[in-house]
Amino acid sequence: MQPKDDNPLRGYTDIDAEDLSEAQLDRIAERFATPQECDRICREIFVANRWALHKTIEWSTEASPLMRRAAFVLMAALAEGENSLRNQIFYAFLPILERGLAEEDPLVSEAVIAAWRAIARRNGTLRLRVEAQLAGMKDHADIRKKI
Repeated sequence: MQPKDDNPLRGYTDIDAEDLSEAQLDRIAERFATPQECDRICREIFVANRWALHKTIEWSTEASPLMRRAAFVLMAALAEGENSLRNQIFYAFLPILERGLAEEDPLVSEAVIAAWRAIARRNGTLRLRVEAQLAGMKDHADIRKKI
């Protein structure tokens, strides 16, 4: 008898992002073992799924650090590549990103900074909005320098 292969990512290059259900995204994300695995799957597969926006919000409050990381990696990936999204989507991310600045886990905090940076680089309007948001946060002057 062969051992059961619990790796949901085996052969992931054959996965069509649009075919994944919300439950399948959750199952895959729950099994992330490394930050690299999380980042790659989020950027290459999850970002193209119809549930990506929803998962950025839902996963940002999960107990698992890798699932929280996935939320912020998805935000960054959407900002970097999904040209059809309007600025209002990214405005909705800003309070979530602000809450993410309190994140103590380095796996998550580096993804939070990357998402802030990606949104600020998307266009001039979003850059001004990000700068204004960060300017109002006196406790996070060091973050403004990273963006």
